[in-house]
Amino acid sequence: MSDDRNAKTERQRVLVVDEYSNFFGGLNETLKEELRKVSGVPNATYLVNDGKVFVFDKLVHPVKERQKDQPDLPLADLARSLIAEATVSAKDAVEAWGIVPVPYETEKVPAKDIGPLDTQVTSVS
Repeated sequence: MSDDRNAKTERQRVLVVDEYSNFFGGLNETLKEELRKVSGVPNATYLVNDGKVFVFDKLVHPVKERQKDQPDLPLADLARSLIAEATVSAKDAVEAWGIVPVPYETEKVPAKDIGPLDTQVTSVS
């Protein structure tokens, strides 16, 4: 019979260092910086235009993939050609891309309801 009270058990120690993920983010960050400098590519996280939303992060992946297929094509031309692909509905921008717009509302007001800016309202009817 063995004496379980006197038996030594060694605990295995495991150290996990996740440095590999740093390489993925770094590559995209460099590409993002280059894309932000391209004339014609919105330098914003998102841009609302005519009810559609341009999502900058959605542009990064296709640019990266197509650069592999078309290495001779200048980055600026490639990026500008993919802007339409990076433009989605407001619903997709929020649900799929995590875009949270600044709370505001646009409203069309008839021209007859707009007065000069220097006129102060003295009564409300």
